[in-house]
Amino acid sequence: MDGLRAALAKLPAEHRLRRRLAGDLAIFAAAHVRHAVPAGTCVAPDGTLPACEAVREALGDFATALRGEPDPGRRGWLRRQQAALLEYVGDVAGAAALRQQSAGELDDRSPQERGYLDFSAGAIVPHTPDTAESLRCTYDHSRCEIDPAVLKGEIDPEALLEGAWFMPDEEDGELVAFRVTSAHGSEVMRRLDLRARDRIVGVDGAPVTGDFVWDTEAALARGRLTLTIDRAGTTLEREYVLRTPRAGDR
Repeated sequence: MDGLRAALAKLPAEHRLRRRLAGDLAIFAAAHVRHAVPAGTCVAPDGTLPACEAVREALGDFATALRGEPDPGRRGWLRRQQAALLEYVGDVAGAAALRQQSAGELDDRSPQERGYLDFSAGAIVPHTPDTAESLRCTYDHSRCEIDPAVLKGEIDPEALLEGAWFMPDEEDGELVAFRVTSAHGSEVMRRLDLRARDRIVGVDGAPVTGDFVWDTEAALARGRLTLTIDRAGTTLEREYVLRTPRAGDR
């Protein structure tokens, strides 16, 4: 949606397509809200202003479309669609006020009756971010944020922590570290800056010793894991944090 808004903003105000595209964008944004936001959940404590980012953006799109729409009939229709959106998110008073404004501009056709696709019949396909989206680290890799959506895909915590990538490293028969073994050719390991022959000597501040056990459930519940790494005699600290969804993200 943001790309469409940016492209629309570049069109001159007098461009012959701008008015139609602005209205189309508002309708698409309203359809997105109905898929991404549960009904009645985006009203602020005062009962009037929507609190969800997706709703605010859609209402902004309607405002843009209405400013550039000279045709009374289409302007009234857009107001009615905006009113339907407000009603959906729980702002009944706001919806009633908009319908009052357009009382003399009759056009009760639905978006489908005006030629738009019926988005309500579509199924939501969960977005699984790619590696570049799911792993974001600081320039020195001291802190990385991981998208929770990928934990059941390429980054399986159980496999990662229990042998697929790390292997026990012993001295005199005692566990002293976990050695990274499968970093070569792995985009995930490259982004986490974990290299073959790195030795993990500490986890969450505790040294790796003979009675050490990976507690993946606790790490996932906290949303945070720190590793102390020995890389050819140099000690490195790494922090991995599960990314917290932002307001409006779905």
